[in-house]
Amino acid sequence: MRERAPLRARRFLLVKDDATAFGQYAPRGSNVFRPGEEMLFYLEPENYTFRRRGDLFEASLRVDVNLLLPDGTVIYGKRNFFEQVFSARSKIHDLYLNLSLEVSGLEEGVYRVEYVVKDGFSDKQLAVQQDVVIREPEPVYYP
Repeated sequence: MRERAPLRARRFLLVKDDATAFGQYAPRGSNVFRPGEEMLFYLEPENYTFRRRGDLFEASLRVDVNLLLPDGTVIYGKRNFFEQVFSARSKIHDLYLNLSLEVSGLEEGVYRVEYVVKDGFSDKQLAVQQDVVIREPEPVYYP
């Protein structure tokens, strides 16, 4: 049933650090970043397809990344930014991805990060997006 359903994201959010296991993430709480600061994302895809290989089941995911202006103009993009084949003796339905993006030279402003996740064994894909703000930190003055 899942393999016929559309590819979708159960969760997609900004996080403080890379997750150490499925569901083991700490939400970041803010979408504001300093120029050049690394952005970390946690993604739980679901409904990907499996291929049988001997006594193993395999799932394959590829991810493209795009950075867009608020009007939708793509200012950075990379195809197959992430590629992974997951193998196990049983079908694994609890996969998670740690994704990151670090772009230098951005002016202060609002941007949209987009990840396009593609199922390696079918034509299914999904796009997830998150708005981020690039801003210099406020100066701190000491009396």
